Amino acid sequence: MKKKISCALTLAAFLIGGAIIYYSISISLYTATEDLNEFPVPKNAELVQLNEQGNRYEWSRASEEDGIPYGYAMALKATGWKKGKSEGASVYT
Repeated sequence: MKKKISCALTLAAFLIGGAIIYYSISISLYTATEDLNEFPVPKNAELVQLNEQGNRYEWSRASEEDGIPYGYAMALKATGWKKGKSEGASVYT
């Protein structure tokens, strides 16, 4: 019985540790922009257009078929943003 409890606790510790590491890495891939109310922007995204309605970035990980990656959706949620309407490769939050 003690072996089962020990094994379950070890497994839980690995799962929780893995989730924390994944979360930390996911959050570190994005930078909060001061001019966009701390909106997280991928560090490797390229700013291609700046206008009154917002900034437009090119980012290879976002696609029309799949939208934004799960890690980015998690980063948005962690910083208090919600995913809004999607139009092709454009996502509005």
